[in-house]
Amino acid sequence: MDQAGVAGTLFVIPDYLGEPGFLNQYWVDLFHSSGWDIGGHNWQVLPDLSPDELHKVFKDTKNYLSTHQYKGRDLYAIPYGLYNNQVIDIGSQYFTWLRPNDDMNQPSGYVSPYRINSRIVSQFTPVEDVLHWIDLAKENHDWLILVFHRIVDRCEYDTDYTEKDFQKIIQYSQENGIDILPMSDYLEQYNQH
Repeated sequence: MDQAGVAGTLFVIPDYLGEPGFLNQYWVDLFHSSGWDIGGHNWQVLPDLSPDELHKVFKDTKNYLSTHQYKGRDLYAIPYGLYNNQVIDIGSQYFTWLRPNDDMNQPSGYVSPYRINSRIVSQFTPVEDVLHWIDLAKENHDWLILVFHRIVDRCEYDTDYTEKDFQKIIQYSQENGIDILPMSDYLEQYNQH
């Protein structure tokens, strides 16, 4: 994305920073200095947590993001896309925007702050499907949020995606006049309408 001159949104799990296989603080700061949003994430299944545990999860993540003054600190990606009313009620006390995974394009006419639609892209997602989602978003004037976990040469985990296909998606988007931008940039434009 850096080679293409675009930035996105990175959702970090503060507890995992520096752990094997995860980014460290240096890389998170580098993404931030390159124009990326840095939002919050977690590894736990939130509906399984008590209210006190939920408050702690959201509060700790919000404190980490706010301490670093990251652009995107009001964004939270709900782990595994699993949520209930309690998760939304407590999460909305700490974050302005919550993003589960509903496997849908986001209509641009109305964005629910606590249920922003997105699509997970995994090693089982053909690149042709992603290009089709892009075409549909363009045709319907929708907002398409693609969720990637690891971009790799060879897929090891279900959530991995190949760099080759990822580059095809970036190139296709740019060739078709699709803006690629951090979520907060889109939401800022949305709020001005």
